[in-house]
Amino acid sequence: MRLIACILITLSLTFAQFAQAGQLYIFESEGPIVNNKTAYSAENWIAVLKKIQTLYKSDVVVYGGRGKSGKLMDVIPAQITYLNKAQEITKLYVGSLPGATWEEKKKNVNYADLTKEFEKTFPAYTLSYMITYGSYGLVNSL
Repeated sequence: MRLIACILITLSLTFAQFAQAGQLYIFESEGPIVNNKTAYSAENWIAVLKKIQTLYKSDVVVYGGRGKSGKLMDVIPAQITYLNKAQEITKLYVGSLPGATWEEKKKNVNYADLTKEFEKTFPAYTLSYMITYGSYGLVNSL
């Protein structure tokens, strides 16, 4: 297997394609780099995923940073659905917490409880610790 001459680095994802194997590896980040730190941006992430759909055949095998691999035609739409639902779950959860402002509400986040909200919606996802890890950036983006 040889790596194509270019590994693509975007504002939120790094990905590489292995030419002979028809495989695409996506190395995720929480979002674009702002002031030398990642800043969660579902909009940017979704835009990059949609761009990837235009660059590769639908049957290319995608290996994400975590979880199961699958065909591009299945995993990219599933990831977009997840990102949109994750924002919805997080906003509803944080909105239900005590506090007069978003900043006050965010101080009351219990990440174990937020993870449980995700698990209710995505019971087949087996990497709960990654849901918890990812939710920090999501909460901070509100």
